[in-house]
Amino acid sequence: ETTGGGYRFRAEGAEIDLVQAQEQVARARAAIQAGDAAGACHLFGQALARWRWPLLADVEGGMENITVHGRVSDDELWRRLHEADVLCAPSLGGESFGMVLTRAFGCATPVVASDITGYRDVMTDETGVLVPPGDPGALAAAVEGLLADEPRRERLGAGARRVAEEKYAWDGIARRLAAIYGELA
Repeated sequence: ETTGGGYRFRAEGAEIDLVQAQEQVARARAAIQAGDAAGACHLFGQALARWRWPLLADVEGGMENITVHGRVSDDELWRRLHEADVLCAPSLGGESFGMVLTRAFGCATPVVASDITGYRDVMTDETGVLVPPGDPGALAAAVEGLLADEPRRERLGAGARRVAEEKYAWDGIARRLAAIYGELA
């Protein structure tokens, strides 16, 4: 469907601006190549497997250094998050809770995410960077900044791990839930 001079794709309640997606991939590629010529960009998600991102081939440089994985197992996602320098979550909305962000936190992986409900609720200044949703320039600048600044990435990764342990580890959740039940009893 054409909207406002761009192209939007809708499926299963998700909506993606394909022109913005192309811009984001092109900027991400430039950031990766500037920071590490051997770097790579890995895209994950069930929607990616279904849509196959046909327009990404039109981005300057094609799909070089970009691998579209689609949906992967939890074990594979965990492994990839541990290996990642940065998790980039450019969602435009529809996230009730930032589960993928908290998974990255647990892997000590800093996050660049859209400033949307759900993500905003779990992100802190010590876990990563929030950017305006649908702003490829801000997204690319944040990713570029983290890729170029290893000490900051390490600091944010350590902060993310600390937040995961303090707020999202199951033993802490169980203790807080037991305390709530104790207060209600």
